[in-house]
Amino acid sequence: MQFDPQDTYIKPTEHYQTYDDGRELDLLYFIHNDPDIENMRGNPLRILDAIDDFARTREYLMNIGRDKGRIIGDLIREIRPRVMVELGGYVGYSTILLAHLHRQCGGSHYYTLEQSPEFAAVLLSLVDLAGLSSFVTVLVGEASRTLQRLQANGTLSSIDLLFLDHNPEAHLPDLKLCESLNLVNDSNVVIANNGMAIQHREYWGGGRARRDDGYTKYIRGSVEWRREAFRFEQWQKEWFRGNNSDVLPTLSGKPTRQIDSFGYTSQPTETYPKTDITYGYDGNPNLVYDTSFVRCFDPTGLEVSLLAKISYKVWC
Repeated sequence: MQFDPQDTYIKPTEHYQTYDDGRELDLLYFIHNDPDIENMRGNPLRILDAIDDFARTREYLMNIGRDKGRIIGDLIREIRPRVMVELGGYVGYSTILLAHLHRQCGGSHYYTLEQSPEFAAVLLSLVDLAGLSSFVTVLVGEASRTLQRLQANGTLSSIDLLFLDHNPEAHLPDLKLCESLNLVNDSNVVIANNGMAIQHREYWGGGRARRDDGYTKYIRGSVEWRREAFRFEQWQKEWFRGNNSDVLPTLSGKPTRQIDSFGYTSQPTETYPKTDITYGYDGNPNLVYDTSFVRCFDPTGLEVSLLAKISYKVWC
């Protein structure tokens, strides 16, 4: 499928701030000052058109865009999830688009977790304008803490479709947290936006590359590799707690050079960043992933991202 040039967003450039500079609030004023505002109420598609119009004519917005939305929408129609959770709602484009489709396909509820209170305020306003407030719950705060709270209080017992659309550096730790909490199992699907690291010099005006911090390597690794990585991380945790660090675990038969679950080689030292142990979330090394990568168009019209569609099954 070809990208429609009429859908092209303003192209961001190197050294140019692309979010959190007031444009999100400007979007809200742009929509509420639209002469057609009354016809937007309760009409998710009209609101998506207005957001696209802002991003094409005023300021770039880091939305998933029409092409990625189409791919995820096809998946929603295929699997008909009961509960969907999105990590990273930003101004609500993906929430409105996907929740609208989710409701049409008989879903029971859609949860959006957004860390920024300011973005969440814009998101909530537009979700309400779209008439989706009774179907969508927006939760403000760090995704990991919110997921643990929702699981502990019984709100979430399983996530049928999980959409990772927040900071790519958080994809792996939050996926492993969901594994640890048994929120993903042998009947769940995960989609990761920008789930694979690719350089796009044309897109960024030269030099800038995105990195997924091991997410792709983790989901594509064998169960044997994941189990070894799991054992290594357990050792690292003990080492940081001050236990004996003379006996090093090994993944490759070479005890002087370790490979963590991100695929990086490292030597345990006192300065090794503890956040690289994925914030203490163990994950489930006994899961194997049936993974496919789909090339997509960014809203600027360039093929700059990949979506990873992951279905889970228990490895025996």
